[in-house]
Amino acid sequence: ALLLALGSGALMKVGELYEPFRLRSLIVRNGTPATEAQIHAWSESFSFFGPMWCFHWDQMREWEDGLPVHLTVSSSHMGKNIEVFVESLSPAIELIWHGENLFLAEDGHIWTKKLSDQYMLGSPQGLPALHIDDSFPVSVLSTDGTLEHMGKSDLSAQWVRDLLAHLSGMPDMTASNIVLRRRGDEDVVQCFLTSRTKGTSISFLGSLPYLDKTLPVAHRLLLDGATKGYSLFDATYKDKVILRQLDSSFE
Repeated sequence: ALLLALGSGALMKVGELYEPFRLRSLIVRNGTPATEAQIHAWSESFSFFGPMWCFHWDQMREWEDGLPVHLTVSSSHMGKNIEVFVESLSPAIELIWHGENLFLAEDGHIWTKKLSDQYMLGSPQGLPALHIDDSFPVSVLSTDGTLEHMGKSDLSAQWVRDLLAHLSGMPDMTASNIVLRRRGDEDVVQCFLTSRTKGTSISFLGSLPYLDKTLPVAHRLLLDGATKGYSLFDATYKDKVILRQLDSSFE
C-alpha cells in the first residue's frame, strides 16, 4: 500500500512537470447551475493548457452577449487557476409580448423570463408591467417566432414608465388592461379608464402623440357622466374625439 501511494504521488509529480500549465481549478461564483455547466463545458478543451482559457475568452464573450449576465474573470498561477464571477443584469420593466414574459433593462437589453430563470439568480418582482400586442415590434424574433437570446429593443424603459404614469396620473381615474399596439405606422394604446369615486368606466383607444390632449378630455367626460351609454372613447384622431357604442366587449 505504501509503495502504491508513493507510486501514485510520483506519477502526479511527473504529470505536473510535463503539464505545467494544466488548468488546476475553475471556480464559478454567483452563477446558476446552467451558467456553471456552460462555462465548465466550454473550458474542457483548454484543460491541458490553462492560459488558453484567457486567450480564447472572446468566444465566451459571444455566448455572454446572448444572456442577461456579465462575466468577470480573474486568474492566478499563470492561468492555472481561473475564477469567474457572474453578475446578473437588472431588469427595469416587464413586458408581455408574443405570449412571453420579457424583461427590459435601462440600456435597452431585452430577454425572456425563460433566460432569466436559467441564468439569473432570483426572480424579478414588482416591476412595472405592460402588455404589448404582437403588431408592435419590440425586438427581433428568431425564425420560429421566439426570442431565443438576449437582444436590444427600441423601447426605452423610461419611456414605458412615463407612459404608464401618464395613463394613471389623472385624479380619481385609474387605467387598467393597458395594451400597446401598432396600426400601420401609428402607435396606439388601449386600456380601461375607471373613475374611482363614481365607479364608471369606459374603454379608451388613443394615439400616443395626442395623449396630452385626449386624456384630460376623457377624464372630464368620465367624471361628468357624459360617457354613459357608450363603451369606447376613440381618441385616435388629431383634432377630435369620438364616443362610440360597440356591440362586443373591449379586449
